[in-house]
Amino acid sequence: MLLAAASLPVGAAVPAHAAPAPAKTPAPQDALATTTPPVLGSGVSGLASIGTLRTAPGTTTRYVDVGLANVRRGPGMGYDVVGTLTRGTRVTGTSTRGWLRMGDGRYIGTSILTGTAPGGSGSSSSGGSSHAGPTVTRWVTATGGNVRSGPSLSHHVTGTLRRGAKVTGTLTSNGWVQMPGGRFISGYILTGTAPGRDNGGGSRSRGSEVVRYVTATAGNVRSGPSTSHRVVGTLAHGTRIRGVPRSDGWLALGDGRFISGVILSAQAPGAGVAPPRTAPPPSAGSFDRAQLLSVAQRYTGFSYVYGGEDTSGFDCSGYTQFVFQQIGVRLPRTAAQQLAATTPTTDPRPGDLVFWGSWHLGIYAGNGYVYDAGRSVQQTSKRRMFPGVTSYGRVG
Repeated sequence: MLLAAASLPVGAAVPAHAAPAPAKTPAPQDALATTTPPVLGSGVSGLASIGTLRTAPGTTTRYVDVGLANVRRGPGMGYDVVGTLTRGTRVTGTSTRGWLRMGDGRYIGTSILTGTAPGGSGSSSSGGSSHAGPTVTRWVTATGGNVRSGPSLSHHVTGTLRRGAKVTGTLTSNGWVQMPGGRFISGYILTGTAPGRDNGGGSRSRGSEVVRYVTATAGNVRSGPSTSHRVVGTLAHGTRIRGVPRSDGWLALGDGRFISGVILSAQAPGAGVAPPRTAPPPSAGSFDRAQLLSVAQRYTGFSYVYGGEDTSGFDCSGYTQFVFQQIGVRLPRTAAQQLAATTPTTDPRPGDLVFWGSWHLGIYAGNGYVYDAGRSVQQTSKRRMFPGVTSYGRVG
């Protein structure tokens, strides 16, 4: 499930380049009040150092782009906050999975950073740029995609683009696309696949018609070739289908219907390949938990995509549903439905589901860790559980 976007996605800040009133300045931030943006980076002890930064090879320089930004102990929202930085603070470090590693075990989310120095013209004094990437063409997957004045959620919304709108621009270092006229849109709500390009034999298809069989317990059929398109039907395990393979890995069935090639096989069930178990969900604790955790580990590293439910991208409930499906256990689709379908437990075991209300969930891995698809880390991963757990649920 996707958290509602807030104006402060990881943290926030008070302007560092204009000294705030002493009564309102947090005590730890007094040293940051200066007319020159403070410098924070690898090898710098404490929170800040004022002066010229020697940038090591492979590092990047960015500036805090929100009011007050949280600095965390690790690259994810589940890690403790160890400090804050004010707007305009200059930071350096190495990028890792959407976070900037600043040294001394400190991280800050790149979505709240910019390559533009305060009062600058678009690039930092060290040559950093928020729009140094290649030119790309994308299509909007959201019903209404916000266009902003800069490459982060802290910038003003200047317009919207409807689902399917074609976007051409320069890919920024933090995953946004810069369009002409200083307009930006988040790459999270874009796809490289044009909507409705064919109905079974269009320009994006490859080869002639093939026969395939559904390997999933229930395979979703969609109105377009990505998980951002709506589900128009389902096909049971073993269903024989015909269609034209596409270069993006989907199969065009005709009549505007598509199914992901990830859940298809060229072999009929029973023809040398054992199909998944299709029995009803087993009783509590009766499935192979070690196998479940092995599958969960196997499918780490895949991108987070809102509404995603296969290896082209997962959201939290899509990931848990997919992992359980691989061992023959069928779960409903949404986090709220999965919460309702499980038996509450106060003695969680690895393989149980762990819930943060009805808006996020993962698979409990034991020892305080969870397998989940988290937007904050932008992919499926095994990570330490973050605060806010409301319940555990046992499948079956």
